[in-house]
Amino acid sequence: MMLLACLLGFFALSSAQIREQGSCPQPKAISNFDESKLIGRWFEWGRVDNFYEQDHACGVIRHYRGNDGYIVESVNSIIRTPGTWTFWEGRMIPREERPTALYHLTFPDYALDPGLNSTYVAANWDHWVILHSCKEEGNQSLQFVWVWARRTTLNKKYQRQIAQALEKINFSIRNLLIVDHKNCPNHKVTLNELRKMFGVQRC
Repeated sequence: MMLLACLLGFFALSSAQIREQGSCPQPKAISNFDESKLIGRWFEWGRVDNFYEQDHACGVIRHYRGNDGYIVESVNSIIRTPGTWTFWEGRMIPREERPTALYHLTFPDYALDPGLNSTYVAANWDHWVILHSCKEEGNQSLQFVWVWARRTTLNKKYQRQIAQALEKINFSIRNLLIVDHKNCPNHKVTLNELRKMFGVQRC
């Protein structure tokens, strides 16, 4: 098993995220946002394919409250070819006074990446949540969309809910890459075990 502490941000020219002229859009955020509902384990159900996650499968996202009080996003996935495991953690820094669904997602220092302005735009908290993120490069914006779910699969009812929520931010569910969660040994590994494997300290 190969291990990789993800080196983010070096493959922008070959990216498949949404690239448009102008500044980042400002999608409507979830009102009365309760960030404690993020805590726990999520599975990456779907995403806009992007340069951070080329050929990544089995995505698991865990949120916990760090020592400084900020929410920490912990991400583990497998690059199918050649089977490399990846793991990294970043802080969700509120962009306005709490409670807020507007954050700046930071990446580890080694990534040399300024991070993403991120907005939680919709959720059915027992089942799924949608995160829209964006960064600006010159006179262009790069947009990302992730759908996380409490289970690796979602029935048609929840898929319809997600499709309707995505339409409100001018995005089609048909443009999502649905994440492969078959034969995922990382699903059985705890967060503490991942930290030990990768030599990462708790935030």
